[in-house]
Parts: sequence; C-alpha cells; structure tokens
Amino acid sequence: MKKILSILMLAVLAITAALPAMAETTAAGDGSIALYIGSPLTLSAGVIKPLDPDNPNVAAIVHKDRTLVPARAVAEHFGAEVSYDAQKQAAVIEFGGKQFIFYFNKNYYDLIQTDQPAKRVTFDTEALVIENRAMLPLRVICEDVLGKAVSYDSNVIVIGDKLVDLAANQTLRESIRAKIGQAVKVSSLWQLKTLLSNSINQYGAYGGLKEAVPETSAEAPAAEAPSPSAAEDSAAGAGRDYSTTNEQVAGIEEADLVKTDGKFIYVASGNVVSVVKADGRDMTLTDTIRMPVDTKTGQGIHISELYIDSGRLIILGSKNQPQPRPVDLPATMDDAVSEPAPAEPVTVDAENDLRIGIMPPYYSKSFVYTGVYTITDAGKAELLKEFELEGNLLSSRKKDDTVYLAVNKYNYYYIMEDVLPMLRDSAKSDDYKALSVSQVMYYPGNTTPEYLMVAAIDIRDKETPSTVEAILGSGTQIYMNDHALYIARQDYSDPSGTTTSLSKFSIDGLKIGFAGGGKVKGTLLNQFSMDEYEGHLRLATTRWAGETTSAVYVLDSQLNVVGKVENMAPGETIYSARFMGDKGYVVTFRQIDPLFVLDLSNPKAPRITGELKVPGFSNYLHPVEEDLILGIGQGTQDIYTRNQDGEEVVIGTRTAGIKFSLFDVSDMGKPKEIQTLTLGGSGSYAEMLYNHKAILFDLENQMFAFDGTISDEYEGEKNRVNYFNGAVIMNYDAQDGFDVKGRLESLPAMTYPQDGYYYSWVRRLCYIGDTLYYVQDGRIRAFDKETLAPLTTISIY
Repeated sequence: MKKILSILMLAVLAITAALPAMAETTAAGDGSIALYIGSPLTLSAGVIKPLDPDNPNVAAIVHKDRTLVPARAVAEHFGAEVSYDAQKQAAVIEFGGKQFIFYFNKNYYDLIQTDQPAKRVTFDTEALVIENRAMLPLRVICEDVLGKAVSYDSNVIVIGDKLVDLAANQTLRESIRAKIGQAVKVSSLWQLKTLLSNSINQYGAYGGLKEAVPETSAEAPAAEAPSPSAAEDSAAGAGRDYSTTNEQVAGIEEADLVKTDGKFIYVASGNVVSVVKADGRDMTLTDTIRMPVDTKTGQGIHISELYIDSGRLIILGSKNQPQPRPVDLPATMDDAVSEPAPAEPVTVDAENDLRIGIMPPYYSKSFVYTGVYTITDAGKAELLKEFELEGNLLSSRKKDDTVYLAVNKYNYYYIMEDVLPMLRDSAKSDDYKALSVSQVMYYPGNTTPEYLMVAAIDIRDKETPSTVEAILGSGTQIYMNDHALYIARQDYSDPSGTTTSLSKFSIDGLKIGFAGGGKVKGTLLNQFSMDEYEGHLRLATTRWAGETTSAVYVLDSQLNVVGKVENMAPGETIYSARFMGDKGYVVTFRQIDPLFVLDLSNPKAPRITGELKVPGFSNYLHPVEEDLILGIGQGTQDIYTRNQDGEEVVIGTRTAGIKFSLFDVSDMGKPKEIQTLTLGGSGSYAEMLYNHKAILFDLENQMFAFDGTISDEYEGEKNRVNYFNGAVIMNYDAQDGFDVKGRLESLPAMTYPQDGYYYSWVRRLCYIGDTLYYVQDGRIRAFDKETLAPLTTISIY
C-alpha cells in the first residue's frame, strides 16, 4: 500500500526541482501572481508565500462553477486598499481613485467615483465570507476592479498585465502546479470520502466506506467585525541556576519525562506525575497528579512526556478508547446471499456453522492527550484545560506559550462515520467532535488512508481554542525552529533507491499553514539530520541503492535542492550528524569511524573540507565550545580468527564500551580527535546513545552525566564480567581529557504501590544550584554537586 503511495508522492514533488521558476518563464509581466485552486500558497517572482499569512485555511475555491478568491490577498498585491464596513456588511476596495463596495451574500457591488452617481453592477454569483475572509469572484475583482488579465487552466491561475496561454505553455503551468499545487485543500466531505474510498480500494485497507454522498452546501455565514485578540503576558521567573532538557534548537523546547523549573522537580511515570519541591537536602512531595482510569475498560492515559514553563505544567500522553462496532458475520461459501423471509426464524447449527468461531475485529481509537495544569507557589497542580486528538504522537515542540504536536493517524479500520479524526478541546466543549473538512489537505493523485496532523495549543489562556491542520499522509521525523516545522517521511519503495519526502508548515503562535514540500534522496537518521540556517534547510541522508552511500543536501526556502554533496563514504551508514551555523559534521561507520567536516557557507556549493578516520563510532555529536565537539558513541574491537596458514585475520568488529571523543574542528581541513576515553567493555549501554534528552549537560563547569550500564571484565578473568548500573558523572577538558568524577550506583527498584494506578521506572539527572538530583525508579536522591556526597532520598510514589 505505502509503496504505491510513496511513488506517486515522489512523482508530484519531483517536478519542483526540475522546472524553472515562474519569474523566469512567464510573459505576464512584473508583479504577476499565481494561485492554485485549493492551495493556501501564492507564487510571485519565483517566491512562494502564504495567500493569507494570518489565516492558513484561506484558499481559492470553486463555488457554483465560479472561482472565488480572497479579496484582500489579491487586491493588496496590486496596490489596492481593502477595508471592512461592519454596518453595511461589505468589503470595500479602493483602487485607481474608485471605490468598490461588495456586499456579502449578494451578487452585486456598488461603484463609487468622485462627482459621479453611484453605479450598481451585478455578477453571476454572490460574494461570500469564508474563514472570516471576503471571497469575491476571480474575474470580477481582477478585470473589473484591478484591470488585470486572468489566465486559467487546469486549476492554475495567473493574474497579471498580460494573458498567458497556460494550455500551450505547459512548462509554466506545471512549474506553478509543482510549487504551489502539490497539496490542496479538500473541498467537501464528499470529496474526502471519495479520496479515502479510492485509496482503501487501491491499498486494501480493512473494511470500506459506504457510498459517498455529496454534502449539501451550507449557506455562508454573515461576516462579523473582526475583534483584536490580546495574548496574556507570561511572567518569566528569574529563578536560579538549574538544568534544562538537552535540546537541538535554542528557544525551541523539547519534552521529557523529568523537568525542573529551579524550584520543583516533575517526574512522569506511567499514568502519574509527581511534583517534588527540591531545596538541597530538603525535598517534599507536594502533589501527585493521577490520570483517570476507566473502571469499565481499565483504559487510562499513559504519560509520555512533560513541559514546564512559568507556573504551567503540560502533560502529554496517549489513551485508547475501545469502540463498539457491530460486524455482520460473513457468509460461508455455501451460504446463499438472499434476504431471509421475515416470518421464518433463522436457525444456526452451532456445531457445524464455522461462523460461530469468528471473532469480530477489535476496534479502538487512539488519542494523543494534552493536559495543561497551573502550578501554585506551594507546588499544587490544578487542571486548566485539556486537548485530545485522535492518532499517535510523532513528536512535539514548544515555543513560548504554544505547544505543537505532530500526530499520525493510521486508518487501518474504516467505518463510514470515522472518515475524519476526532478531537476534544475543553476550551470549546467536553464533547468529542470531528475535525472540520476545511482543515484537511491532500496531495492530488496521491491519497492515502492516513492523516498527518499538526496541532497548536495555547498554554496560558483557558478559553483559547487550539488549532489543527491536517494532510493525508504521515511523518517519521520532525525539525522545528522559530518560524517553521518540517516533517519528513521516509520512503523505501522507489526502485532507484530510498527517498525522503518533506512537508513544511509555517508556525506563528496558533497559526499553522502548509508552506510547501520537497524531496531528497536517502533517509534521515534522526532529527539532527535536519537543520535550517539563514533560510536554507540542510539534510544528511543515507541511501540504499545497490551500494550504500551518504549525502548532504541544501534546500532553499521553497524546498528546491540548490546544493549537494553526494557519494560520501560508499558502503557506510550515517551514525550521527550535526549542523552548526555554516558548518556540518557527519559520522559514518562500517569498520572505522570517519568524521566528515563540511563547509556550508555557500549553499549552492557545499563541500567536504576534512575527514578524520578513528576506531569506533559516535552516535551523538554535541558542541561544547565553538571549535570543540563532544562525540558520544561506542568503541569497537576487531574480531580475529586464524586462517589455514595459522595467521590471524580480521573477520569483523564488535562494540567495546561507551566511547567519548573530543574533536578539535578549528581547522576545517584537518579535524583532530584530541581526547578519547572508552568506558567499560562490550555490553555497556546507556539510553543517551539513542536519546539525546537522557544526557545532562553543565557546559559552564565542563560536566555531563548520564545513567547507564557499564560492563568491566575482571582482570585476568575474561569470562567473568562485572556490571555497574547507575549514574556516571564526567568532566572533560581539551588539555586534560576525560575524567570520571564519580559513579552513583542505582538502588534496588522500589515496589509499585497497590493503588490501582500503574507506574514505569524513570531515570534522569538534573541539578538545581549546587545540588545534583538523581531520579531513579520511584525515588529522587540528592547529592552535593561538587563532592557527590549523598544528602537525602525521597520516595515519590
């Protein structure tokens, strides 16, 4: 199913890089603008912009066989002034010394000119208000008001000084389609059902849709005067010195199981969150937040991660809701398909009827849960608002007072009523309601019974509703900065090799808008394989196509590939990547660990400037100084055997402990591994090897810490292994190397409370001031940060 889908998606996106920009091919003259039916984007002078930056749901539509466009977006592009007359319920356009008054839900406008009587002009469809925007007939606003020519073919619209033959100029038409028409809004529930029905039939998903019936067009609501919204000022507490979660992008927060705000420590475990006031050796459990459990089904909310910000605690989790689904027993091969006579009872041979043993399919809905709590000065939590969205959490981010969710909803089971994802937003109602059709987009010619949704949640105001945008598709990795969210999808079905497809969303508080798509060869390792710098997105990928190769691609703001370095390290796979400003660092591995240094200062001509080959490999790269990178991974040992001549030969490698490296990259042409330490032997392991949030950093004091298992062979006894399990605190220095400052051995796991709730063991380290806290399996232990002397221990369950 996904194989066919991905090939179609790539075909749509591939045109973007291959065709010339509109500015280079159109004869419409300077200042022309291109639109696409159903797309929230515009194209002018080769630059893609949102049609309405303040409302990403606005798009050109077809109504009663006439195209309607947003008045303000089109008119202001050509220098007109647009205002709203609340008393007249009309949009007013002033252009060329004339005033045009369009009345909502009417099929006429008034033309006002100085020293001339008003003139009423009729047209063949009415002006509407959709998404709180005035929508006017395309040719009326362009030809009558602005005096511009309209070119139209195959959903592509070009507005300018001259007509363009789009039917004949297929290069221009397809270039516009590829740039702004690759994803469009679903126009109706009927269209959505048709798209899903076709995809189910094509991909063989379980069940099926009933016949899709066109929905009745609702009367457009009358416009109301827009009211300004004011965001609540969030007080940023001064606080004291304390640790934060290790995150990729400055200013973009990532969630984790343990958080601290410098006064309290918050620990998520199972369906319980513990709030602990931490002041050195004085620790007090101030509150315990227990997620409700359905007594009938036993289903509850499993907490996956937390955010904390200025008196707000945000809990993210998942929940399942079993759904009643009546399923007819399928007919056996010998049954006749006919309507039974109503007067005769139907008898079943319980011994021989095979249908008795058929279990109806289990059907449940999965929801991503978000709970926003206020935290008092005393450490008490009170629920402020809740938000639930059907699907599974891909990842989340937080910027200022907004939490963003990326959610996948896989529709393997279909019934007619479930074509739209369900959500519950306590800011509106406590009831579950379906997502609006106007919030769904799709890739033309590329539909799938899956939803990729992006939600934005305000954490300050109880009454502010959340926003959701959806597209038929899915995601596997995300990257977010202060203005954009990129979601990548890996595709293994392209016959020429693996590929990554990208969807870009603009973000601004609660405003989310689809901003374009693109694709590159290969697949991403993790979120650190993506990074944006000065308007260019950089990606590090590994591609399997006969031979394994790696590459770095540079894309512009329109997601066109403008530069690339391909065929890096043939036969090897990327194990880690990190982009820092105009430099990039990539580690590949097969038997040795090459560290590649890339100069990305010229986006159109990226190049490898240096390469360093050392034993082992780094799973994670972290900048600790401007020209100093910490690599964390695993060491390797060669595996030998003797050949027929009695000579030792290498037949492979095995991991050999957790390896730490300091790389000096001050000379981009000659990177150096200036310090290294391998901790433990084969079998050593730590969560930080695959989860960067499991590492505690204190760069000011050149310290980091983690929880893990370290295996050490007894001297002289290679078959006997000693395992240390607990926290390791380390220092690093470019001159003196690495030093294990201390180890905090873990204590036996605590017994779960028998209180009807479930718990999971969590291990993290954090610090507040001069105290180091080790969260370990139901307890928090406090230590002097400098001497590691134990201070106190508290149970949090």
